[in-house]
Amino acid sequence: MKQDKQKLVLFAVAALIVLVLDYQLLAVLSAKGRALNKKLTEQKNKIASLERDLTKMCELKEKQARTKERILPKIRKILPEAEKIALLQQISDIANKNNIRIQQIKPVTDVKQEKAFLGAKIIPFYISLELAADYHSLGRFINDLENAEALMAVQDIMITKDQKDFLKEKVTLMVRAYVKK
Repeated sequence: MKQDKQKLVLFAVAALIVLVLDYQLLAVLSAKGRALNKKLTEQKNKIASLERDLTKMCELKEKQARTKERILPKIRKILPEAEKIALLQQISDIANKNNIRIQQIKPVTDVKQEKAFLGAKIIPFYISLELAADYHSLGRFINDLENAEALMAVQDIMITKDQKDFLKEKVTLMVRAYVKK
């Protein structure tokens, strides 16, 4: 009987040791699991943050590229002398786009000739325009004209009130373009 009690006590102590070791093992594994879960959550948050930042960076790069396209001047062409008519048509198209009525457009030959550039290979070409437009359309027209593909600029401008239509102005423009000989 004493032996049975000793066996029973030994069995109870062994069971208690197994339970304590099992509890400690489970507690350690659970703590490691919680720490691993915490690290995993932190990593997921970092990845999500990186993805948001990457998306923002790509959007900013696209925006910067669009801004560069708007800000950087276009490569301007100097048309051959044979394409003077095409230049007049381009000016007419720009006027139509900006709701400006051209009353007269003509090349001017009696303006005092400026010096030719690059050993007379590039010469100025003057165009006289008489327009009917409002101020806002005129501003857009001049902006589009000076930003056109062909190299040209407004040299002189004279604005007078239109007696027939108080919303419109009579405008006389002198446009200077350059052509190759």
